[in-house]
Amino acid sequence: MAITLRVLNEATNGSGSVVFDFVYDILASEDGYPISNENEFYFKVSTTTKQVGTGANIPIKIIKKLDDLSLNGAKQSRSDTASAYSSVTDMVEDYLYDTIHGHTDGQYSSGVSAQGAMDI
Repeated sequence: MAITLRVLNEATNGSGSVVFDFVYDILASEDGYPISNENEFYFKVSTTTKQVGTGANIPIKIIKKLDDLSLNGAKQSRSDTASAYSSVTDMVEDYLYDTIHGHTDGQYSSGVSAQGAMDI
């Protein structure tokens, strides 16, 4: 099951989409995240739209819990906030904001690498 959000640019008549895929699966990772006997749910954020200027791919992001903030897990993209998201809706809105607008290198002292805005 996935939610696909279409993004329109009225200035250029361009469009792109961002997909939030709700994955019920086992995640292979090296970050020490424990795999329990309980069911685990993950959110995968992806887009095929490229970054403005560089034409580079916008990286796929995996979210495991509401404190996996969009800027390197350290800050929310819309504000200089280190608080966990209050709901899945809030998380989706912030990751969507970050995917559309991108972010600067080290934005809000998060340690994140620069990511260009969506080229639409």
